[in-house]
Amino acid sequence: MAAEISRITGFLTDTGITAASSEQVVQKAFDRIDKEIETATLSLCSLRSWRNSLSSVSRLPPALLTAIFLECALDWHFRCIMRRADRVPDWVSVSYVCRTWRHVAVNSPVLWTRFFLVSCRWVDELLTRSKTCPISIYADLSIVRSSEPSKALAKTLLHMDRIQHLWLRCSGANSAEYMCRLTSAAPILRSCRLCLSPMGFPDQQISVNEDIFAGSAPSLRDVSIESCQVDLASPIFSGLTSLNLSRISTVSMLSMDVVIRTISRLPDLQQLRLESLLLSASTGTTDLRGVAKVHLPKLESVVLIDPVIPVAALLAHLEFSRSAFVHLNCAFFPYSSITILQPFIEERFDDSPRPSKIPGPPMRHILSLDLEYRAEKDTWSIICGTLNPDPYQTDCLYTMDEYLDTQPLLRLEFKDRQFFMGDGPTEGIAAFCRLLPLFHVRQLTTNSRKDRDRTPWDSPLTEALGDAPELRVIELRGSAHLFIRALVKNRTFAPALTNVKLRNVDFRTSCTTQSPEDHYGSCVRCLRRVLADRAQVGLMLQRLTFSECSSIGDDDAKGLKEVVGQLDGVVVGERSVD
Repeated sequence: MAAEISRITGFLTDTGITAASSEQVVQKAFDRIDKEIETATLSLCSLRSWRNSLSSVSRLPPALLTAIFLECALDWHFRCIMRRADRVPDWVSVSYVCRTWRHVAVNSPVLWTRFFLVSCRWVDELLTRSKTCPISIYADLSIVRSSEPSKALAKTLLHMDRIQHLWLRCSGANSAEYMCRLTSAAPILRSCRLCLSPMGFPDQQISVNEDIFAGSAPSLRDVSIESCQVDLASPIFSGLTSLNLSRISTVSMLSMDVVIRTISRLPDLQQLRLESLLLSASTGTTDLRGVAKVHLPKLESVVLIDPVIPVAALLAHLEFSRSAFVHLNCAFFPYSSITILQPFIEERFDDSPRPSKIPGPPMRHILSLDLEYRAEKDTWSIICGTLNPDPYQTDCLYTMDEYLDTQPLLRLEFKDRQFFMGDGPTEGIAAFCRLLPLFHVRQLTTNSRKDRDRTPWDSPLTEALGDAPELRVIELRGSAHLFIRALVKNRTFAPALTNVKLRNVDFRTSCTTQSPEDHYGSCVRCLRRVLADRAQVGLMLQRLTFSECSSIGDDDAKGLKEVVGQLDGVVVGERSVD
């Protein structure tokens, strides 16, 4: 190194440049010096690159680096799957770190198969880097301001023979431009999701017609269409395993027969979701017993968001495994209309033998019941299932297999359109609770508004539960009235009960009730009294837990501790009772 420095120093002092030297001589000296600087810079770069190659990260095998980069890319795409099309993903920066990383990244085709539509230049680069791998497009073009993403998408759609997944969200203003590009065959397309954003004009919409993909998409299994005009006779509605139709309009008049015929073309269907589709297809009949069935032996999940009458009509025409999850989000007008679901409930939960073309597991009882009120939407939800995970599993007499089996069986959400008349959704919830076979319920969870002492399900639920012989765990959120009321009526209610958790309950500091039968509200003294009565007949509660509850005094806590096996979450003085 000393010799090299000496050489450069001698070179600089022996140039022979003086004040009288010509411009040509000076320029030659500059050129020689610049060449030496370039040589020295390249030498330093080579040394730094050599040094970096000795680090532990640079010594990783290229296959392992590729796997790490791919995991980084997949994580980003999972979090931002329907991303704005005019942005380059953050994970691309891994190709700018060093020469080794860039070489590995650029030469990993699978890393560049999820296209981002920033510009046509980027599309050309992605097509080159992905080589012959199948490509995927997940893009939201509804809010982009530049025309470049639209041009990039048009260029990408010229390669339909390579597209495996196509998910697009766009506005009506440019939808026609995209749809005219979807007229080529899509031999390897696996999933297609088209969504029209609310932006634009009502007459500007995506039309999914018979000629989409030239009628040839043999590998298509997942179709999701939202806010578009759809021809249900299109060849894409065949061979699917997942179908989602949300807020669509149809080319021809829609009827329940058309919907059923469309579903009958999908014997391998596993996921079905229909929203705002069935109202116009309603048959108007209320006699739903003995209708012809469409057999869906592989169906795992059904989500129907429509008024209750057409929902019940469609369910009456479908036969699927009792282990499938059913989510119904219904609005109903007359209070009695909820009972139209009775044939479905009986068929799903009746343990008597029935003829069926679908083999499957035996009937599963309702083991958990979750009742929730959503104040922001003024809706009620009822979840029926097997055991949901809860914090008491080490204290209850359940087997591990029972706790691992947490698949819900049925979720019902509904909004009463006549909530301004009478008691709101009270009658609807009461009617539905009476339909459910709740004899085997082991866990009950309720969530009601804190400002409503009387919940819509206090009387009907206790009627449906009966004595609740297998009920072991109760969690009450917002109000403890249901539990107190049930024990006032029958102190031997739920004889197997071991754990009760009260969350976010504002207990009253005083109770003016003269007769226990007239009791309403959450009163800690009444809770203590009913638990004491229960303990006298040998049914002492094993564990009572308070979480974020108010107005519980020291005397109340001490009194409760005398009538339960374990009291949690209450502070006596400055010391927590545990």
